[in-house]
Amino acid sequence: MKPMDGEGLLAFSGGSTGMVFAHPAHEWFTFAALLRLQPDLYYLSPGIFGKDGFEEAFREKLAAIGFQGTVTFGAISETEIYERYLARDDDWFVTQRDAIAGWLGRLQPGLVFTDPFEWYNSAHDLVPLLVASAIESLPSQCPPISLAEHGVGVQTIARKERVTHNWPSVQLTDDEVDRKRQFLRDMNGFFEDVAQGVNDELQDVVKDWGEPEYYTEYYRWARANQAFTQPPEVGGWATYDQRGHLRVAAGRSQQAITFQEHFAPLAAKLLRQDSMSTIG
Repeated sequence: MKPMDGEGLLAFSGGSTGMVFAHPAHEWFTFAALLRLQPDLYYLSPGIFGKDGFEEAFREKLAAIGFQGTVTFGAISETEIYERYLARDDDWFVTQRDAIAGWLGRLQPGLVFTDPFEWYNSAHDLVPLLVASAIESLPSQCPPISLAEHGVGVQTIARKERVTHNWPSVQLTDDEVDRKRQFLRDMNGFFEDVAQGVNDELQDVVKDWGEPEYYTEYYRWARANQAFTQPPEVGGWATYDQRGHLRVAAGRSQQAITFQEHFAPLAAKLLRQDSMSTIG
């Protein structure tokens, strides 16, 4: 594990860089890394942006602000992720892991950023688990990969409530902030056909941002052998256990996804050596 230094992390010079996200909109919180390191991007799912033509239009918006990396989308829906959790369909998650491993094998990055393991959203937490499992499944002759996380959860709660002692901050330049604003303005067009309730929730994240939010991002190094048997500390936001039970109580869902019942057993399966398939 590297020293805890945000600017040093973004000065990485060990080859190509990759980023793995649950869905679009998480790149909002990674513009310092996005513009300085020009990583290749991998999204498990288009998320709520399922409209025909979105993927190419999204690539064009990124290119318009100077992004030169590739963008790969997994052919799944975010809803399917939750359904597979509830069905405890381990084989399906192994398939998603193998797709990431294949991507990593072709890219051979020296550094990979992931969504953080924060125990607040089961789709987001799936990303570092799949990446850790994918790295374990790569052939031994593949170059080593360092791991880092971005602080989406830190920036989605009020500044005075943030727990940032283990989240080094990075300051964006004026030019980077201008390009970040341009991209967020362009992203508004993708919300037109999204359900209003989801649209409001996403827009609220940046609607209340002051200047410090645009200029400050959070990154931290992550352990390649991170244990996923215990939930991490919660930094001021509701866990998906809590959200799940609230959704059930409100009649919005029939069953809650919980850490001990769904995430921990999946982590044990994916990280057990004899369950791995080797990616050639």
